[in-house]
Amino acid sequence: MWPTPLLPLVLHIPHSGTSVPSATVNQFVNQELLQQNMNALTDWFTDELFKLPGASTVCTPVSRVVLDTERFTDDAKEPAARFGQGMIYTHGYNGEQLRRELSDQERAHLLENYYAPWHLTLEANIHEHLQEFGFCVVIDCHSFPNEQLPTETDQTTERPDICIGTHATNTPCWLTELASREFTKHGLSAALNQPFAGALLPDVFKGDPRVLSLMIEVNRDLYLRSDNLHEPKHKSQNFAALQIQLQHVLLKICAEFKVRGITT
Repeated sequence: MWPTPLLPLVLHIPHSGTSVPSATVNQFVNQELLQQNMNALTDWFTDELFKLPGASTVCTPVSRVVLDTERFTDDAKEPAARFGQGMIYTHGYNGEQLRRELSDQERAHLLENYYAPWHLTLEANIHEHLQEFGFCVVIDCHSFPNEQLPTETDQTTERPDICIGTHATNTPCWLTELASREFTKHGLSAALNQPFAGALLPDVFKGDPRVLSLMIEVNRDLYLRSDNLHEPKHKSQNFAALQIQLQHVLLKICAEFKVRGITT
C-alpha cells in the first residue's frame, strides 16, 4: 500500500489542505468569505513543517472548511459544533454563516467521499506499521494562532509555543514528559492540553499498548511571517530551524518507545 516504513511513526496531518472540490464550491455563501476562513483556520505548511524522512504521513489536500476529518460525525458529541464547526462547517471563525443548508444527499457525499476514506487510510497505515515494527506512535500534527479566535473554547490570552495534547488511554506520562522536556531544551515553552486538548486515534486502537498517540500543536508565530487572519501566509526565516527541532523531538520519541517496549 505504501513504501515500507523506516520509522514506527505515523504523522497525522488533517488541517493543512487548501483544496475545495468543485462539487462543494456552490455550498458556500460566497468565495470571499470561504477564502477568509481558509486563511484563518488552515494549519499552514504543517505538511512541510512536520516532514520527517522515514516517517509515514497521512495528509489530506481538502480544506477543513469543506470537511473536518478530525471532528465527530455526530454533532452531539462534538464541542465545536456549537460554533457551527462540527464535521461540516456551517459558520466561520467569527460566527458568520459560511454555508447554505445542505441536503441529506450532499452530507452523505461529504461523509462517503472524504471523511470515511480518510479514517480508513489512517487505520490501514497504523496496521502496516504494527506489522513492520510491532508498535507505532501516532502524532496528531497541528498549528494554532497566537491570538485566540472567537470560536475557540479556550480564551486564555497568553499562549505557549507548543501545545501537547493527550489521548485518554494511549498517552503514557513518560511520553508527555519526554516531549515537554525536549521542547524546553530547544528554548520553546510547552503546555499540556492548553489551549487545545486531546489527540486523535481510531477507535480500534484505543487501549492498545502497541499504539501511542500524542498531539503536537505549534504556535504559528514561530514559523509564519504574519499570522494576520486575512493575509496570505508565508514562511518566516525560522521555518527550517523549527522543522529540525520537531524532527529531533519525533526521533527521540521513537527511540524511547523502542527502548521501553510495548509494556510501558
